[in-house]
Amino acid sequence: MESEIDVVGLGGGRALAVEVKCTELNIREAERILPRLDVKTEQIRGVEECILGVMAKKIDGKKRLREEGFMAMDLEDMVMLRD
Repeated sequence: MESEIDVVGLGGGRALAVEVKCTELNIREAERILPRLDVKTEQIRGVEECILGVMAKKIDGKKRLREEGFMAMDLEDMVMLRD
């Protein structure tokens, strides 16, 4: 099994772990990625909390993922950050 995490941010006893996909994802695809990412976060030591996220070209259902406590970001969000 692949154990690489695409993006990791650390600070204040917390970690952000993000899987990055260069494709469009629907909600089911995103929901399949997150449990696998959770397993990979066992590599991160010394953190009390790990926030999971997914980033892609487009994520259908990203609002629901956010409501469930995940970080979900696509190109539309990145453009908004730039403005």
